[in-house]
Amino acid sequence: MPEGPDVTTLARLVTIVKTFTWIQDQPTVSEASGTPEVIDGVTMGPEQAFDGVIDTFWSPTGLAVNYNQWTIVVDQGQPTTIDKISITTTGDSEHDVTSFTLQIPTADPNTWEDVATFTTVKTGTSAPQEFEGFLVTSQVFRIVITGTATGQAPRLAGITFHGQPGNPLKDLDLSTIDTDLGIPSAQVVGLVTELTSAKFHWLAGKPEWIVGATADAAAVFDDSTDTFWNPVGFNRYYNEWFLIFDFGEPYTIDEISIQNFGDTDHDVKTAVLQMSATGAAGSWAGTININCAAGSSAPQSFRGFIGTAQYWRLLITSTFSGYQPQIREIGFNGMVGSPPGGIDVNTIQLEETSGFSIGAWVESIKQEVQTLIAPAKKDGMSSASGDHKMPVAIWRNSLKAIQEDKLRRKEAKPAVDSNVIDDLKKIDDIKKSETAEKKSKTPTKKYKSVEKKHHH
Repeated sequence: MPEGPDVTTLARLVTIVKTFTWIQDQPTVSEASGTPEVIDGVTMGPEQAFDGVIDTFWSPTGLAVNYNQWTIVVDQGQPTTIDKISITTTGDSEHDVTSFTLQIPTADPNTWEDVATFTTVKTGTSAPQEFEGFLVTSQVFRIVITGTATGQAPRLAGITFHGQPGNPLKDLDLSTIDTDLGIPSAQVVGLVTELTSAKFHWLAGKPEWIVGATADAAAVFDDSTDTFWNPVGFNRYYNEWFLIFDFGEPYTIDEISIQNFGDTDHDVKTAVLQMSATGAAGSWAGTININCAAGSSAPQSFRGFIGTAQYWRLLITSTFSGYQPQIREIGFNGMVGSPPGGIDVNTIQLEETSGFSIGAWVESIKQEVQTLIAPAKKDGMSSASGDHKMPVAIWRNSLKAIQEDKLRRKEAKPAVDSNVIDDLKKIDDIKKSETAEKKSKTPTKKYKSVEKKHHH
């Protein structure tokens, strides 16, 4: 079995990017479109976009409506590596930017190279908006405003770059990363960086999120281990118990925690976490197969997947005795909305170029980041040694995850579809070997041990 692709370089990238900050030094504006508008005696020139004051802004005049090529060129004074840009508009809904492109100069002084294009700038708000999914080093940057809300000239109150002076990437060989991944390495780095940031956290479950279940399931979100979900009234080996969650808006989830009752008989043995954009029958796509340990009332966490959806379904496909499951609490780790970084985690086909699902890649890089950070914290210095490939066991299990994912996408049907249930029963555990030892990781949450009498 061949070893998997190298993740060490990506992990190093993450550790570097995590040290980036918002650059406070004001750059020099070397070029800008139009003639600055004068308002109440104040000249609204391009420098106003970098003065940190919301009441002043860059407002170019003298150009046609729908010009859509308003440009501003800045010089940082030295090579600078950036991975994010923040822009702030006045929020008047007339002059607000709707799209823009970030560029850097090429060897030809008359041409520019596109770094990233953003088309989701919100109007009607004067709050800073961050955009990422790139990683580039340059001294000079150009921002091209390609659209505004009404075609009128933009009013740009703030532009800020996130990164650090110099080129911290110069010692890393990134030449094959983009080819191996099939997507820009900067996007994966941005995604993993956010996954390890405070934006991803254990969500406070709300009973109203549960919009469908085999029986009333409010207990799994009541933050109490004294109560539990107990769907009685079904035959033994029913194996189709389910809970449907509507988060009210799309959430990106990368980890789920299940806290069984702990008596073995009613403990979940296998389950499938599924997601849907609409919650309609036939729209469910699987994200991960779950295999729980018996006889434990401690939360058991499952990772190695990532998806963005408003609707999520936990389908219990077996318990250790065939009797109904009894679950004390369920937890989701994630964030509101889609993760930054420019990756559509629901549609990306990373396995076509690398043999890995995006969830497997992210989880492996996160683990590698921890191995790099641990010695650095202990020794008070950075750790950059120890190149290695992804362990064979993780490679093998990732391929199983890919096969499983393709099967679920092909056979996506309602939960009660016996064909899907049969298929799901045949799927092996996604994570074995090293990852199996981590299934019992406890979320940052205190639980008290409770002994309860219960009935089948």
